[in-house]
Amino acid sequence: MKKWLSLGLAALLCLSFVACGTQNGAGSSPDVSPSDESEIPASSGESLPSEGEPESSAESSAESVEILETEPVTYTLNKKSPVKVTGRTTKVSEGITLDHSAASLTFQAKCYGDVSVKMEASAGVIFVPFIDGVRQATRVYFDPDHAEAVVAAGLEKGIHTIRLVRDTQEKKGSCTAISITMTGSFADKPKNASTYIEFIGDSITCGHGSLHGFLTEQDQLTVLERKNTICVDPTSAEPLFEESATNSYGFLTAEALGADSGFYCYSGIGLAKGLVPFNMDEYFRYTSQLRGQLYNFVNPRVPDLVVINLGTNDSGVATPPSKEEYKAAVIALIQEVRTLYGKEDLKIVWTTGMMGKAFGKYAEEAIQSLNDENLYVHLYLPEGTSGHGSHPDLLQHQKAADDLVKFIQDNHILG
Repeated sequence: MKKWLSLGLAALLCLSFVACGTQNGAGSSPDVSPSDESEIPASSGESLPSEGEPESSAESSAESVEILETEPVTYTLNKKSPVKVTGRTTKVSEGITLDHSAASLTFQAKCYGDVSVKMEASAGVIFVPFIDGVRQATRVYFDPDHAEAVVAAGLEKGIHTIRLVRDTQEKKGSCTAISITMTGSFADKPKNASTYIEFIGDSITCGHGSLHGFLTEQDQLTVLERKNTICVDPTSAEPLFEESATNSYGFLTAEALGADSGFYCYSGIGLAKGLVPFNMDEYFRYTSQLRGQLYNFVNPRVPDLVVINLGTNDSGVATPPSKEEYKAAVIALIQEVRTLYGKEDLKIVWTTGMMGKAFGKYAEEAIQSLNDENLYVHLYLPEGTSGHGSHPDLLQHQKAADDLVKFIQDNHILG
């Protein structure tokens, strides 16, 4: 019974894999890159703020659309391409980097038929497509041996909005979007949402293990097909295919609030001490830790709200930080985030609790000592340990998201 319930829920939540391969038979026009006056900043990667303008409608246009192209055309991506990017990106010789959990690439196109995307991935990475605002029933897998995949199939003629959201964290591998192939052309560049929220955290915020027990039969077939490859290591302590940032409490919270989101999270990371060689204060300064590139915070998109969920790994090390060490680290990270963004009254919610309540009260004491009306403490998010490695599963993430949305709304944090 549990098996069938799991499979049914997984199908309902659109979590099956799609096999990826290079698209055949597509005509191409190399280095075709329609320009847009609003460029993506080379070091920040996020689209420039849109002064409160709402995001473009995600529904395809029903009106008559003239499409001159009759064969697939390949558009090489660069900082002038009319695409919207969320998540930090860095300047590379070709393409747009999408290294972080829930990093997204969104574009509007006058097109029909299939749309494929080419990614340069250092290892296996997974994306979730949203077509005209609807999450698709497939996840798209890229790796060094599978660089191109169809992300939208059989589209009717019209204006379509295609959004690709990375489902796996930076720790799993770097990824650069190289090109888009479609029968058609780019339409207007999508606008930013009026609200932008950043989430800072560890493996919980990454959605690690959230699909444990919810893999569909197709998921399991994909795992078997790619067993012992660079894509899928069934012996891994952190199985790639069970991770889903788009089912994490953070992504679900932002979606419920109609906000754009950025994620800076890493499995094993701590605030004062953790299970990896660096702590969040150091990691937060990088555009891409894998690429060794620091973020220069020049003209960044400043968030309206930052949510920090840390402390779980601090309690998991052999010698946890003392109360005073932890409280000092809480204050230091808050100050660092505000200073780097150049906004001393930046609103921050500090929370924890999904895998235990360790250090929550220390964080609360530290924040209360600052007597700052723009700092909030939410203790605790609902606990959940049914996912891989006693992490929350996707249902427990949804419960936590509902709880966090209510806290934000009840306290009028976003107005």
